[in-house]
Parts: sequence; C-alpha cells; structure tokens
Amino acid sequence: MSEFLDTDIALTDAKPAHPKPGPIDIMRLLKVILGNFHWILLSTLIGFFVARTWLRYQVPVYRVAASMSFDNLEVSSAANNILKIAGIADDKPIIQVANEIQILTSFDLLSNVVDSLHLQLQFASDGRIKQQPFYPQNLPVEVSGRFSPSLSAHSYKIEVLPAKVVITMPNGNVATVNYNALTPLPTGDTLLFTKKQDNIAVRKFILRVLTQAEAVKELQAKLSIVPANESPNMIRLSITDDVPQESIAIINTLIHFYDVASIDYKNKAIRKAQQFLVRRIDEVLVEIDSINNVIADFRVRNKLLEPLAEASNSLTQMRSLEQQVVADALRDTILADVEKQLLTVTDVRKKIVANPLSVQDGVLGGLFNQYNGLLFNRIRIEENGTPDDPTLPLLERQMKEVRENILKNIQIIRLNYKRQKDMVGSESRKFETRFNSLPIIDQELQKIRRQLGLKEGIFQTLLQKKEDVGVQLASANINSARLIDIPRNTGNVAPDVKKVQVVGVAVGVVLPILIIFLAVFLNKRVESRSDIENSTLYPVIGEISEVDTGSIIHVLTHGKDLVSEQYRLLRSNLQFMGTGKQDGQAQVILVTSFMRDEGKSFSSLNVAGIFAQTGKKVCLLEFDLRRPKLSKALQRPNLTGIANYVIGDKQLEDIIQPITQYNNLHFIASGPLAPNPAEMLLSPKMEEMFAYLKTQYDYIILDSAPIGLVSDTFSLTKYVDTTLYVIRHKLSLKPSIQFMNEMADEAKLRNVGIIVNGIKSSKFLYGYGYKYGYYYSYVYGNDETEATAGSGFFTKWFRSK
Repeated sequence: MSEFLDTDIALTDAKPAHPKPGPIDIMRLLKVILGNFHWILLSTLIGFFVARTWLRYQVPVYRVAASMSFDNLEVSSAANNILKIAGIADDKPIIQVANEIQILTSFDLLSNVVDSLHLQLQFASDGRIKQQPFYPQNLPVEVSGRFSPSLSAHSYKIEVLPAKVVITMPNGNVATVNYNALTPLPTGDTLLFTKKQDNIAVRKFILRVLTQAEAVKELQAKLSIVPANESPNMIRLSITDDVPQESIAIINTLIHFYDVASIDYKNKAIRKAQQFLVRRIDEVLVEIDSINNVIADFRVRNKLLEPLAEASNSLTQMRSLEQQVVADALRDTILADVEKQLLTVTDVRKKIVANPLSVQDGVLGGLFNQYNGLLFNRIRIEENGTPDDPTLPLLERQMKEVRENILKNIQIIRLNYKRQKDMVGSESRKFETRFNSLPIIDQELQKIRRQLGLKEGIFQTLLQKKEDVGVQLASANINSARLIDIPRNTGNVAPDVKKVQVVGVAVGVVLPILIIFLAVFLNKRVESRSDIENSTLYPVIGEISEVDTGSIIHVLTHGKDLVSEQYRLLRSNLQFMGTGKQDGQAQVILVTSFMRDEGKSFSSLNVAGIFAQTGKKVCLLEFDLRRPKLSKALQRPNLTGIANYVIGDKQLEDIIQPITQYNNLHFIASGPLAPNPAEMLLSPKMEEMFAYLKTQYDYIILDSAPIGLVSDTFSLTKYVDTTLYVIRHKLSLKPSIQFMNEMADEAKLRNVGIIVNGIKSSKFLYGYGYKYGYYYSYVYGNDETEATAGSGFFTKWFRSK
C-alpha cells in the first residue's frame, strides 16, 4: 500500500494533460482470459463433443471420378492448312472439348441415363434421426413401375415382408400389395415389386419417387465435367453423391450413351453415300437386263452367230473409250448434282452433303469430310447449347470458306472431264470410222453390245464403291472417345471429419474468448485501478472494499477489519495532501460523485469517523439538499438543518447535532426539502456558517449532491480545501472520470483526490479487489484470526473469494 504514500499532489493553475484511455488494455485482457481458463477448457470440450455428435448423424458423401480423351475433334480452315504446309502454324490439332461437355450434360443424354438406371427411384433407410441412402441392388426385391410425369416428388414408406409388401402413402394410408403385381397408387404412380430371392428378410426403407425432369436436374447438379489440365483433349468426369455404387453406374452408362450418339452422328454422311450407291446399282441392273434382252431379240431376228474378228476388235477399242467417257460422265453428273445441292438448297448449314466417292480426288474428298465435320459440330451446338454460343460464328465462317472451295474444285474437275471427253471422242471417231466399214448388221449388233459393256463397267464400278463405303462404315463404328480412367470411388469428401472437429474445437476456444473480449471492450464501467490511472492525473488516495454491514459508520464499529484499515490509509493520504487545521482554521473536505448510489454518503460518514477516532473535532454536513441520506443513516430527525439556518428560522447552534455515541463528531442535517436548493447555497448565510465552523472544528466534511446530475456542489467550491471524488467499482462509468478532469481543470473542484468504493473481489474478469480479501485479515487480525487464516489451503481459497 506504499504506492499511495509517495503520491505527489500539487495543484497548479496550468491544466494538466490527462492521459487518454486506449481502446483496450491487452495485459488486462490476457489476465482475464487466463483467469477464466477453466471455462475456456470446458467450452473447448463441449465444442469437440458437439462436433462429434454432429458428425455421427451426417450422411457421408463420396466422390466418384473418371477421365476420357477425344481424337479427331480438330476444327480447321483452309487458311490454317496453308499455314501448316508453310510450316508456320503448329501441326497439333485444336481440340474443342467444350462441345463434347455440352453433349455429355445435355438433357436428352441424361434422360437416357435416368431411364436406364431407374434414377427416378431413390432409396434410403428409415432411421430414427437420419435417412441413409443406399444402392437398390442391395435390396432383396427389385422395384420398378410407371410414374406420372406431371407429379412432383413424393415419398413412400415400404416394408418388405416374405409374402407381401406394405406401402405407407404420403397421406398416411396403408396398402398391402403382392409380388409381381402392378399396383396403382393414389398419386398416379404404378409400382411393381419382384423378388430377387426366395428367402426374404423383413426390410424397411423409404422410396422417393421423382419425375424424369426432377431426376435429370438432380443428376446435372451433382455431375461435374471439366477439361483436364494435363491434355487439351481430355476431360474429367466426377459425381459427388452419398451412394458411390450408383455414381459408378451413372458414369459408365453416360459414357455408353455418349458413344452411341457420337457414332450415330459420325455415320450420317457415310449412310447417305451408301444409299445413293445402292439406288444407282439397282438402276444400272435394270438397264443391263434391258440391253441383254435387246441383244437376244436382235440375234434371233437376224439369225446371227458371232461378229467378225475385225469388228470385235474395233468394237472392243470403242467400248473401252466409251466406258471411260461414261465413267467421267457419271462422275460429272454426280458433281453436278452435288453442285446443285450446294447452290440451290435454302439453308446449306443444315444440309449434309454426300461425299462423291466415285470422284477419285483426294482434295475434294478432304473438303467434303471437313465440311460435314463442321456441320456436325454446328448441329451438336444448336441441339445442346444456345443460339448465342461464341463458337457458332467461327463455324459458319469456316463452313462458308470450305463450301466455296468445294464449288471451285468441282468446276475445275468438271472442266478436266470435258477436256478428257473431247480427247477420247477424237480417238473414238477413228475406231468408229473403221467400224463403219463393216456390214450393217454387225455394226448394229456391236453397238448394242457396246452399250451393254458400258453398263457392265458402270455396274462393276458401283459395286466396288459400295464395298469401299461398307468398309468405311464398319470402321466408323469405333468411337473417337476413349475412357482413360474407369470410374472409381476416390473416398469421402463430406463431411470432412478432421475439419469439423477442428472447427468444433476452434469455436469452443474462440467463443468464450470472444465473450470475454466483448465484455472487456464494450464495458464502460470502471473495472480496475488502471482504468482510472489511464484516464486522469489526479491520484487515487483510497480504495475501499465492498462491505455488507448494518452500521453505516463502519470504521467506528469494526476497528480491525479490512475496510477500517483502508480508511486509515485514506486518512494518511489526506494528511499527505496537506489537510489539517492551519492557522486555527479547519480543513473543509468535500465528498461528491458523478451520480447516485456510488457510495458518496457512506464515504462521508466513514471519513468523518476515521478523523474523529484520532481525537479531532469533526463536523459532518448534509449538503445533498435534494436527496438527503445521512439523517436516515444516522437515525436522526431531519426537521431542522441547513435550510432552516439559511432562511433565518434557526441559529447555527440550534442545528448542530452531536453524535453522542461517537466522541468529537457532530452532524448538521439538510433540513426540510427546499424548492430552490441551488439559490440557498449562494446565500450570504453560507459564508457565516463556514466562518464559524472553521473556528470550532478541525475537519469539516461536506456530503454534497452528485455533480453529474445537478450543479449544487459547484457553489460550495470556494469553501473547500480538498475534494474527494467517489468512484464505485463496476458501477461508475469511465466517462465520469473525464467529466471530473474537466471540472477540476476549470477549478470547479479543488485539490481532487479519488476514492474507489465498493471494490468487489470476484475473480471473473479479474475484479478490482482481487488482492485484498485475505491480506488484511492476516496482517491486522488478532491471534485467533491469524490462526484461522493460516489453517490450510481451502481456508485461504475461500477467503480469497
């Protein structure tokens, strides 16, 4: 307690620079946290067990993943091919996997998966707290049926028995159905239960029935398809779901239907060419049969055997040349037909063009393949994407470029056919001149046979092309997509057990610390001595512990307890402040506070009592004229007092009341409540009263009104030597200290010393008086108290409380 004895109190005219309190006292916060460590530990354990309990009733979610790669998804143009030939552009294909991802996630493709795996039916075990989904393959029965597409999702409770199935409807009704019998339900659905085995154990589960649209929507939500980082032509497929076996089946089925759809797209152009060849072969066969009939009829009618050797030789040469002309004419006709399609079709962007395979031109064939490939990509985007897809303008430009190149190439090839036809015609005319010199009947027969030879040559060519297309169609049934990693369960992804446990423990640790922090940070009341010292330069001259006693003058009835010792220390500090009778004049000590209930009256009485114990004459005045408390505390009538003296109703000697049970202590009550207490304190009679009292007493103690509520106290400042400002622990507000600073700096309060009253010794938040409870009773107690104080650990523990 020596910290009070060396306090230097010096009053100057200059206003002191009081410290401004910081946002928070870190050291105090750490002490509070350490002091409540047991609560933090308990909260941490609770957080851990709450996390474990939450995990117990969560449905685990697993991730099933696979990967695919694509070949021949190149999007190119003539300009890009020129750059490749020149060695400027990279020869690697530009893979467009975005279109394939759109196809894989399209509603039609996923609808096929839903229908194939019966994903409209979802199964879950009927638990008391949670419903655990499971794979229907584990059931002893197979569930199928027909479902109304207009209904929303609804659930049934199913109980599988050895001989029947019990169904609980959504409305609570119960139906019993037999195995292998279609059962119409009130909801519009139809269910069919089929036994998988003869011996069926009783099994209860919940059947949730979705519409196809709802099932597809749920599948789209949990299906993830993204490009792989390792390669531009690879994608990764994954499903996050609570039934990993079903997820594996979904990915496998999805890839199967994708392969079927891709092969179907790829074979459209080849099938179109095959249909054209079959139609032409049938037409040529009819023509050959017709010519054979003409030859047979001509020979019978003219009774001819075989033609002459010379005629046969000429005819063979002419036939060979004419076959070449006919083949070129056929190819020219095909090219003309293709050219007509490209020029006359309204929307060529949606028309598949048959590849003229009979035209053996590699450049033209490559252009047709490129055109149809671009067309297929456009159809896929339009069917599975949006009209605003950014790749559509690029595809349209490429298709237009390829289409123009096809038309130019066809014109060049047809011009070559015309030149070749002219050359062959010149040669044919030589043999025709030689043939014309033969007899007329042989000429006519050879002409007919020449037509037959031409048709047979065309027939052989068409058959060969048909075989080529058949081989191409068979090889095209191999899809360009390959499964790299088969679908497999990669493990549990939710809930993350470690993460949840860490979060539970973290919340258990942080929550009480946060509460403590808020309690400290948001608390505006005085909690510790540092709250005062960090807000003012005026000294704390007394710290009084909380006391619960029937006597308000505690120091006169409890001479050796903690509170009495604290008031003795307060008396010593007041003496160091220069109080005491000087030049025959008593020292006037004003006791005030910011608001009521801070212990102002209690402090006034005990300060007066502690000075009276030293033999000094003390007069205690009740200057709280609005709410007087001292009269009631001292059990004195408040019929006459200061108010009577000021109005001249009583003389000063008439209002001074001796406290007979306490030597040297007198009391002046406030008197009847006055309507104008502020004006009464400004009366000249006040100066007469203080002048008289200063000659009769050593100390004059004034119990004044709270300065934060009324201004009465400031009227007494000119009579005061020392001001005791009372702050109550955990009740007074910190801003009241700033108010005291302002009033003292403006000389409205003189020679200020602070009393901290009602100090609590609670350990929570490290109460202000934590260090007191045991110390004084041991040092200043009697022998019996000392013996009790040192009797053991538990005695000290409870005393410290």
